[in-house]
Amino acid sequence: MIDIKLIRENPEIIEKDLKKRKDTEKLKSFEQLIKDDQEYRKNLFSLQKLRHSKNIITKEISQLKKQNKSISKKVKELQDLPKKN
Repeated sequence: MIDIKLIRENPEIIEKDLKKRKDTEKLKSFEQLIKDDQEYRKNLFSLQKLRHSKNIITKEISQLKKQNKSISKKVKELQDLPKKN
């Protein structure tokens, strides 16, 4: 089994090997794997950004509650967060 890290860092090595073997079926699968991995990493990054934003807003809400201030704007911001991304 090939490590995904090797594929991400050096896809040309694997591609070259598949071309050398003239295995077009696996070459197509490999190209699709690269595309799927890029999409996965992009989605993972977006998810992490969303979680980070949510954590920041939640902390701000907590601070506002401690100060007995209105939290309605922050709650609204928190609810709208998924719609922004």
